[in-house]
Order: sequence, then C-alpha cells, then structure tokens
Amino acid sequence: MKKNNLTILRDTFNLDLVEDATFSGAYDMPNISPVEIEEQIKVIPFNYVNTIKNPHKYYVHFYIDDYQFERIWSHHKFYMEVLKLFKGVFAPDFSMYADMPKAQQIWNNYRSKAIAHYWQANGIKVIANACWSDRTSYNWCFDGLPKNSSIAVSSLGCMQNKRTMLNFCKGFKAMDNTLKPTQIYFYGKVPKSLQEDKRIIHIPTYSQIKWNI
Repeated sequence: MKKNNLTILRDTFNLDLVEDATFSGAYDMPNISPVEIEEQIKVIPFNYVNTIKNPHKYYVHFYIDDYQFERIWSHHKFYMEVLKLFKGVFAPDFSMYADMPKAQQIWNNYRSKAIAHYWQANGIKVIANACWSDRTSYNWCFDGLPKNSSIAVSSLGCMQNKRTMLNFCKGFKAMDNTLKPTQIYFYGKVPKSLQEDKRIIHIPTYSQIKWNI
C-alpha cells in the first residue's frame, strides 16, 4: 500500500512514539509515568540483549556508547519487541555534554523521553533516566520525568576531576530537589558526598558482575 504524505512525515520523525503522550515544559518533553521497584534487580547492557539467556530475569540499561544503541531510535518498533522479553528497562541515556550545541542536548533529552514513553505505552516497565549537562540545562532536562518515583542516573564521564565531579553533584542536587525520587539507581562511581544516601542503589558495571551469556 502506498504511503501518503502524512504517514511518511510520521515515520520520518518517529511521531508515533508520542502520538498519545502528554507533555511538560517549554520544549514539550514527553511525560514518563512513575514506577516503584520493590525487588532486587539484575541488569545487563543493551549490547547483550541478543545473547543473554533468560532475558525475563533482567533489566536492560543504556549506559554504553551512543553508537551501540542508536538503532533503538531508527528501528524502534523492532527493538520494542525485543525489549518486551525482559523484566524491564532503563530509559536510554543519549549523551548530553556541556560542550555540545544546546539544540543537540535538548534533542537527545527529548529522544530519551519519547522512547521511554513509547515503551511504557506498550507495556514495558521503564525506570526513567535523569541526565543533565551544566546548570543551564536544569530549566528543561527534568521536564517529563516522574516525581516521587524510582529514577536512574549515571556518573560515567563525570568523575575525571574535581570540576566535573562538582558539576555532577550540583546537577544531582537539582534533580533531587525537583523530582524527590524514592529510589535512585546509580551507574558509575558514587561521589563521597552522596554515599550516605540510603535511596541510592548501585548498579554494577560490566567488569563488576558475571553472568552466563
């Protein structure tokens, strides 16, 4: 069947991801529903979803290089079916670096929330991912994220020196004040100033865990 112009436009920009979404903030970030995780979870990185045994036992995270999961955007229908096999997922962590053009930061932040909403709308349990760059991003980067919910964060690339660590901790505080999460799944090194926070659940990296793949 020949596609009409409206269908082509919808497919080109992945508008089906947010066709039933509600939005928040100046940039219309798709809203993600809150979720509470009551059990201890096991995690694997997205680049192992095709080889892992017993996928129903695992949550999938995206704290890996962007090129390894860009396909979830370009082939979102296919990978949505793959991820349905798993116990749950973390919202994708498209990169937001302070030295990236602001428009690209906003676009990557939007993409994470659009896909997370789409997965939730299709019955997948999703833990929202909070990500920020510098303090100017606080005006929009938390829009659409659930309050009083389980939230995931990552400090990868933020612990190289005192300046980047301080910048991360300031963003973490802004996130905490805005979202007031009940649980915080933390991927990467936890700064000393946050190690007493009882809400933090550390997610082991690939080098820290073993499983049969």
